[in-house]
Amino acid sequence: LFSSSFAQFGFYGMVIFNIIVFCLTVMIGAKMLRKNKVPIYFQILLPLVLLKAHDIANTILGGLTEPLFNLSLIAALFFLNEKKYFWFTLIVSTMPFLRSEGQLPLIIALCILLFAKQLKYIPLLTSSFIIYGIAGLFVYNDFLWYFNQSPYEMSNNIYGVGTWNHYLLSYKNYLGNPGLYLFLLAIPSFF
Repeated sequence: LFSSSFAQFGFYGMVIFNIIVFCLTVMIGAKMLRKNKVPIYFQILLPLVLLKAHDIANTILGGLTEPLFNLSLIAALFFLNEKKYFWFTLIVSTMPFLRSEGQLPLIIALCILLFAKQLKYIPLLTSSFIIYGIAGLFVYNDFLWYFNQSPYEMSNNIYGVGTWNHYLLSYKNYLGNPGLYLFLLAIPSFF
């Protein structure tokens, strides 16, 4: 939905879209760092740290969906940090439509909303499913097309099967060592 106008210009249109999305990601990340009083020299390093993560650097110029997912993730975290639960929930509700692993943030957001006692926002987690479900009625004659028309269905063998620890073993392809170090440093700060 967000990239379709850029996609009309082919691969290069998608690359331009992903560059814009990356710039927005950096701007929101820098704003979060500023608000949390992180020293300026760490703020300046943010774009370099993000580009050092292999998954980000490889997908920006590849026309893939990861950069938009990254933007939605950092925007959701920004609104969560600001305690703007309406926007946090609305953004998280779009994530399953950006990437298939976007289902996990839905579960995490549900837990966050329960923990923060923001129960009135929980129904918003279904908002994108409802909107896209209505659209699916026109395209597929199926309100639940997200589940019924999924290309990632387990009986579909075009994607192959890997071991449970595939992503752990091949982290260098996705995070790289700097991303791994930042992730490991972030765990204690989370607690």
